[in-house]
This record gives sequence, C-alpha cells and structure tokens, in this order.
Amino acid sequence: MIPEVIEWNRTYLKNLNGSLLDHSQVEILTVDVIRLIQEAKPNTYDAILLDVDNGPNAMVCETNASLYSKNGIRSICRALKNSGRLVVWSAGPDHGFEKRLERAGLKVEAVRAKAHAGAKGPSHFLYVADF
Repeated sequence: MIPEVIEWNRTYLKNLNGSLLDHSQVEILTVDVIRLIQEAKPNTYDAILLDVDNGPNAMVCETNASLYSKNGIRSICRALKNSGRLVVWSAGPDHGFEKRLERAGLKVEAVRAKAHAGAKGPSHFLYVADF
C-alpha cells in the first residue's frame, strides 16, 4: 500500500470508515502485497481484499499480473483460513479469472458494483470467492 493511500483513508474517507484504521485489530503494512501473500504462513487471514491495478484483466503494472494467475490464486488460498474469503475489485468482467478461482476450489460470485453512490448503474465488479 502506498503511504498516501493510507493518509487519504485517514482523512478524506474518515466519515466512511470512522476510526477503523486505528482499531487494535487492524495492522497496516506498506509492503508489496504479492510478497506479503507469498510469504504468509498458511491459514493466516480470514479475508483478503484486493484493489490492485484495474483488476485481473487491466494491468497498470504488468508485474501484478502474477497475483491473478493460477499460482497467485494458489498463494492466496494458502494464506486464507479454511473458511476465508477473497474479494477482488475489477474495472470490468473477467470470466477467465472467475474460472481460475473456481478451479482453485473457491465458490465465486461476481457482484456488480457502482463506481460511486450517485452512479446511474453498476459498472464495476467485485469477485467474492469463498472456500
């Protein structure tokens, strides 16, 4: 996570998240998420929420593509607890990513989401994947 994003959440989004970032159970790390997931001990996380690039099919930084690959999904599954949940934001649909999640043994739901509260309709996706 970029330090500016953390500060943005503490200031501009405080009315949405309150003091969530200051909660004793919240740990904020400014590290490479791919490395963090790969190096996590098995069954570490209850949930992993990802908003990286523009989702699985629209890379801003090509090195992030590995996060959405078969091996990346395998690393995520290993890091999640048995009843864990993965949520991935995407700018658009990605049926290939959805299939990779399913092949990894996850139950997947593609949820349409509005870009903002005043948007006329949903234009983005949240891929919700559960063990």
